[in-house]
Order: sequence, then structure tokens, then C-alpha cells
Amino acid sequence: MSRTLFFLVVKPMKALERPAHLLLNCFLALIRQRRVSWDWPNHDVVEAAFKAFEELGAERLESTPINLPVDAENLNFRVRGRRVRLWVEQYGDVILWGPREIATELAGCIEEKLSRAKPERNEQIAQKQSLG
Repeated sequence: MSRTLFFLVVKPMKALERPAHLLLNCFLALIRQRRVSWDWPNHDVVEAAFKAFEELGAERLESTPINLPVDAENLNFRVRGRRVRLWVEQYGDVILWGPREIATELAGCIEEKLSRAKPERNEQIAQKQSLG
């Protein structure tokens, strides 16, 4: 029964995920918004995002509750008078939503911080492996 459900529901949903994201991004571009996402295994994304928000002088607003069956946190910020949202899923994606110019600048800052943090993380992992 569960295998049939997988092939009838989950497989088609996975196949439609990429086109749905493309349509969403096109719609957001029309209203001058942008969505940037990072995959979960990169643990440093949220930390880098907080540092980038701090650098741009962002004001932290209250988190909005999520009425979905996923364990996620919706963090709201105000950057240059505009609202920017950071969606953090537990064991899922990290998604930045906001005005195109600000989201692009924040994404660049986050990517820069992640690229700088990657060699440091690799060194830490190598040290732990050599000790263990």
C-alpha cells in the first residue's frame, strides 16, 4: 500500500518541484522580489545569514508562526525599510525572501561568508580526523 502511494503521490510531486520553483521565481521577478535557497547540509548558512543581516544594519522583527506540518522557523527582518524573510526548515532548506536588490546583496554576502568559512571547516574536520 505505501509503495503504491509513493509512486502515485510522491514521485509526481518530485517531478513537478523544479518547474514549480521556476514558475515561482518568474512570478517573484514580476513583482520585483527574489527567492534564494541553500540546501540543508550546509550548517553555516544560518550563521552567515545572521552576520550578513548584522552588517547591513537589519532590525530583527518578531517571528511569524507557521501553520504547516513542517518544523520550520520564519524569521523576519527589516533592511533599509523593507521586509526580508529567512525561512529555516529543520533538516530542510534555508530560503531568503525579499526585495530583489536587497535579497541579491544579502545572498552575495552570505555566499562570500560561506566561501570563507569552508576552508576553515575543512581544516577543523581534518584536525578532528587526525586526532581520532
